Amino acid sequence: MEAHKKLEILSKNGIKVYPVHTSIGWKVEVDVNGKKKRYDKVVQEKEINHRDWKKNPIGITIDYFIAKLGY
Repeated sequence: MEAHKKLEILSKNGIKVYPVHTSIGWKVEVDVNGKKKRYDKVVQEKEINHRDWKKNPIGITIDYFIAKLGY
């Protein structure tokens, strides 16, 4: 499934996945219908910008939620 389709599915289900810059580096944050969860793992900017979806922490998180929704 293409990335834009995955993002559309998440959006329709009230899920947003995005990077957040902290004082110690970047972290992945997920907003599910207004309830936010920030993951503890610190990731590098080059990881966030990685073109390989399987190595990109945002892509990995999106794929996790897509699977959780049953797609």
